Amino acid sequence: MSEHNRRLIERAGIDVEKLLELLVKAAAAEFTTYYYYTILRNHATGLEEKPLRR
Repeated sequence: MSEHNRRLIERAGIDVEKLLELLVKAAAAEFTTYYYYTILRNHATGLEEKPLRR
């Protein structure tokens, strides 16, 4: 984060360290969800993405 951006955020009354912590946690949650559903899709359809036949 550039020093200018950090100063603007601090001037707005936001705790920068807390903001960064929350953003990292949110990104980790998004990645985990994406990874989880990608694995589920691959198990359901196979790596070739062809639907299972009944």
